[in-house]
Amino acid sequence: MRHHPSELFIKSLIVNSKTDSEIESILDEYGLPPIDEDSVDYLPDLRKSMGPIPKGDLSQVSDTYLRDQQIYFLIHTDSVVAACTRILDNQAVKRDVYVSILGRVSADDLSMHLLDMYGVDVSPETVRAFKHYYFNIDKLSSDDWATILPQLPGSDPTYYESAMNGGATVGAYRVGREVNVSIRDAVKEAVTGLYVSLQEIRHWSGSPVR
Repeated sequence: MRHHPSELFIKSLIVNSKTDSEIESILDEYGLPPIDEDSVDYLPDLRKSMGPIPKGDLSQVSDTYLRDQQIYFLIHTDSVVAACTRILDNQAVKRDVYVSILGRVSADDLSMHLLDMYGVDVSPETVRAFKHYYFNIDKLSSDDWATILPQLPGSDPTYYESAMNGGATVGAYRVGREVNVSIRDAVKEAVTGLYVSLQEIRHWSGSPVR
């Protein structure tokens, strides 16, 4: 089964008795990654994996079930999770959050960036909650990302891909944060990268470097 970065949020919508079309509409409204058109079985498979859900009022859904599905605080929202709406409400903020999470920028640094750049005051705990419920990158495969990256805000998926591959330093640079890297470390990394590239070229068939 393929996965989606907003999978836990989608599960909460299923528990709230939303139809497939309603779920897709809500993802679009919140600026979250859409469900790929080729993944027609994704929602039916996800519903099946969740097992039977009591129909009717949410009070009929047991706390144990919600915790097993990892969505308890999406149904019984606390102040930390409720503050995620401050991220969802702003497209530019979401873009910075997405690229920072992909680059694994720390929650503390991202929280500070959002306050400095946009005046959006969200705690590191809320950043972690957003990553957990709305943009969880830990379960996705390379095939999943191949369809998701081109659908994130902005037209160039390499903007996000470079952060995924380059880590926190690239992620911080992409959103305009000061990157504290010593000249020695920068030169060492550049030389290492050049050496690896040369070794790759040497093994190409017909390469004049050989």
